[in-house]
Amino acid sequence: MDITAIRVSIRQIKRNIAKLKKKDPKTKKINRAIEKAERNLAKKLSILDEIGVSEKFERKPRKKKPTSFGFGDYNKYISSKEWAARKASYYETHHKECRSCGTDEKEIHLHHRSYARIYQEEDGDLIPMCADCHAMLHKFQRSMKLPVEDATRMWLSTTNGTSKKKKIRAALRSMSFKSFESLWAKRSKLHSSPEQHLEKTIERIVKGDLGSRNDLLQDHAGFKKSIALAGRTGVEKFYDARVDALIRKLERQQKGEPP
Repeated sequence: MDITAIRVSIRQIKRNIAKLKKKDPKTKKINRAIEKAERNLAKKLSILDEIGVSEKFERKPRKKKPTSFGFGDYNKYISSKEWAARKASYYETHHKECRSCGTDEKEIHLHHRSYARIYQEEDGDLIPMCADCHAMLHKFQRSMKLPVEDATRMWLSTTNGTSKKKKIRAALRSMSFKSFESLWAKRSKLHSSPEQHLEKTIERIVKGDLGSRNDLLQDHAGFKKSIALAGRTGVEKFYDARVDALIRKLERQQKGEPP
């Protein structure tokens, strides 16, 4: 007798019953289907009851592998073969895209949302983030002197989760860490909580009111890259005519044409 197959079948039957019961209005056909599924469920549960086996799956505890890393070895660990293998195993079951802004076109880091199991992380301790969003999150964390767990929760709550945040995610895709750092430095802590401070900062990013355009104009290579990304994502309001003129000038210089 395949106990695992019976448990899987019980789980599926319960899901089907829940779906049928949600349907409105309930026709005679639906009611008959519910009754049939409930009889089938009772039959399978009785089989397990007769042999004294629970319907729930028994999770085997994850074996902890010995590690040579200790306190203070984080930087060494991040550049090790062990960390490379851990990232590879993570991406076998997870998408390699930023959980904050949604991009997969930038360099993707694997952020630790908790260091409780450092060197022996579970998948729930890790989250993929692009290099820019990753740096922004840690900038926010250090500025507000927050534990990484709290900073990560606040950042993801502000940037991810609902359809209303599509504009935020699109804005972040066209935002570099240098731009964010410049904007953050210009803001004083006027708000009563880190959540409010972060929320107001993100609002300025979405509105395009960065107040740091002159700083950005000095980064020619970064601007060219950002303009290209803005074209792909459709978020172009951060870059006015002066920026477009600068890009054209740089392109002419590279081709050896007169400015």
